[in-house]
Amino acid sequence: MQAIGIENPGSHYRLVMRDIPRPEPGAGEILIKVAGAGLNNADLAQARGFYPPPPGVSQTLGMEVSGVVTALGSGVQDNNFTVTGAKQLGEDINLKQLIDLCLAENSRRMSRYDRRLLRPFAVPALAGLIRRFLR
Repeated sequence: MQAIGIENPGSHYRLVMRDIPRPEPGAGEILIKVAGAGLNNADLAQARGFYPPPPGVSQTLGMEVSGVVTALGSGVQDNNFTVTGAKQLGEDINLKQLIDLCLAENSRRMSRYDRRLLRPFAVPALAGLIRRFLR
C-alpha cells in the first residue's frame, strides 16, 4: 500500500509517497481503505520533528482520512462509521439532512473564534446553494 512518509525529518523535511506493508489492526483499531486524505498541522509538526507520535502508534502521516473500513481489530463494533451508524447514507439520513448537519457543525465550530477572523466561505455557500435544490 502507499503512504505518506517523511524524508529528512526536521527543518528541511520532504514528504514522499512510500510503499509500506499493509498493517493489521490491533485491539480497538480499524483499517481504512482510504479514498481521500489530508495533512493537518499536527502531521506537518511531526515532519518538522516537533510532534512525535505516541509509542506504538503508526508513523504514517495523514490523520484526516475518508474511506471504507476494511478490517476491524478486536473490540470494534462494525457500523461502517456513517454519521448515524447506518450501513449506507440513504438509510437513516438523506443528503439534505447531511448538509444541514455539516452546516450546523461548521457554525458551531466557527462560533468559538473571533468574528473578525477569516472564515470558510466557499464550501458552506456552495452547500447552502445545493441544499436549496434538494427535496
